[in-house]
Amino acid sequence: MQKELTFPKWINHKTFGIFISILFLILIFYNININQFISSIKSFNIKYALPAIIIYALSYIIRTFRWRQLLSVSKKISFLGVLKALYIGYMANTLLPARMGELYRAHIIGTEQKITRSGALGSIVAERIFDGLTLVSLMIILIMFFYKSPLLVHICIVTSLIFLTGLAVIVFISRSENLNYSFITGILKALPEFLQNKIEKILKSFIVGLGVITSFRSLLFIVFTSICAWFLEWTTIFCIISGFDIPTKVTPLTVAFLIVLVAFSTMIPSGPAFIGPYQYAFILALDLSAVPKDTALAIAIATQFIMIGPVVLIGLILSWHSHLSLKELPEESQSETT
Repeated sequence: MQKELTFPKWINHKTFGIFISILFLILIFYNININQFISSIKSFNIKYALPAIIIYALSYIIRTFRWRQLLSVSKKISFLGVLKALYIGYMANTLLPARMGELYRAHIIGTEQKITRSGALGSIVAERIFDGLTLVSLMIILIMFFYKSPLLVHICIVTSLIFLTGLAVIVFISRSENLNYSFITGILKALPEFLQNKIEKILKSFIVGLGVITSFRSLLFIVFTSICAWFLEWTTIFCIISGFDIPTKVTPLTVAFLIVLVAFSTMIPSGPAFIGPYQYAFILALDLSAVPKDTALAIAIATQFIMIGPVVLIGLILSWHSHLSLKELPEESQSETT
């Protein structure tokens, strides 16, 4: 009898993420001028921090309106209820590996608003697809007119196919719900009955959550809010960069490219707060405006504190107020409510 291949308990998604972060940190700190890095940090004008925080907070309000629209397929939910789940979810995404915050969001909104977690998770998948399409569209524009790099073209093609496929799936599901239920039932017949019923129930709820495109007006609203949210994020980072004493001018196009790289860097498995890939994205993007590596790292760290710091603080306060535990939720989040 062949022995089953097993791995030590310490080899898991957490240690893998930390390993990836260490690799990126080696790339970041290789040949860096620590004195120049400290000098760049000190050069930041703190008066730019408050407007940046306010602008970034506005992007969360826009994202709340968008997610509320996506959730309306399952149930009409109050603005504050959606905003609370959004902050806690983004906080968990920052502190925990493997984007566990998405499960947190589904858990919180499902439990408090009495909707299925799989349906809520479906709306989050739709949200991420629209975010991806917005960023890919921006990348296509940048590559076509400004940065004609073969590597970027290949990345753009691959990511475009992924997100366009996701959008096509959402459109198909939202327009042919009954057909999909029959299709699922046919596939699941090969499984044991108890397992068949469980999976079918979860998948049907998930499909309901994905059924977002109920009208052209709804689609237009989601696209518009997606663009607005990313524009506000671009404005936030541009505001922070403006607070640094940089000898070279960082163009708005460079910041737009930075937004794309930073967003994709958070999809890479890493340690808490996306440490490693997040900072390296700043170094790569700001190099287009000839910003030194040590200065780019200083900008990355300042940006992370200003943008992510308040989100984590608000998320932790809301979690404490709701008596939620970061240790307990991962297990609960993966169960299904009926």
